[in-house]
Amino acid sequence: MKIERRTGKAKIEVRSASEGVKPGIKGTAILFGTRSENLGGYFEQIDPDALDGCDMDDVRCLFNHDESQVLGRTTSKTLTLSVDKDGVHFDCDTPDTSFARDLGVSMGRGDIDQCSFAFSVAPGGSDWDEDSATGATVRT
Repeated sequence: MKIERRTGKAKIEVRSASEGVKPGIKGTAILFGTRSENLGGYFEQIDPDALDGCDMDDVRCLFNHDESQVLGRTTSKTLTLSVDKDGVHFDCDTPDTSFARDLGVSMGRGDIDQCSFAFSVAPGGSDWDEDSATGATVRT
């Protein structure tokens, strides 16, 4: 299956290290029911049921989708995920590594304020419709 990547509209925030608090990042990785930017002739929205049946036991939070730059992982309990009616939220205790510190600095400056997620869609797992009001093609 093809792996796709999308940047969401939800904001993320950095958690600075202080007494008793681990440095980290938190935010919303996936917003349900929110139309994406134009993706080259179509828009996307994630259905709230899209994750039903997904194995989320070993999810990694990566810097720039680079598997060699792991920021946190559910199996090590350095990444926590929660799903509600609005989307998938995360809280990641970041490691004391150069790339994680660099990310914290860039987020603190406001240079990085969004995150993205990677996914694959099973055959037949998406619906393509036309928005009757705008004529836009929408993939759900």
